[in-house]
Amino acid sequence: ALVVQGMTAHYLTTSAHADLIKEGEWCLIHGVGGGTCQWAAQMAKLRGFKVIGTAAKGKADIANGTGCDELILLDEAPGTSYEDYTSVDVVGKVMEVTGGAG
Repeated sequence: ALVVQGMTAHYLTTSAHADLIKEGEWCLIHGVGGGTCQWAAQMAKLRGFKVIGTAAKGKADIANGTGCDELILLDEAPGTSYEDYTSVDVVGKVMEVTGGAG
């Protein structure tokens, strides 16, 4: 499973965005408290991207360990450990962090 997670994270931070993100630009990665996205956040940092990560509040310790430049913590959806994306204005936070660049 680790190999697949690593390969997926590598693909997401290299080929999936068709080189539209350049070194020094912002990259938003959802769910950095989970396995594949932990790897993706770290690989994005290695590529020189500035990373905004999202995570459920219950996974804050894990998410903080990924090295994201900014972290948006979300409430958990009732009865789950998953992020409730209605609990925070993620777009507004991203716009604030990036100075309106998105």
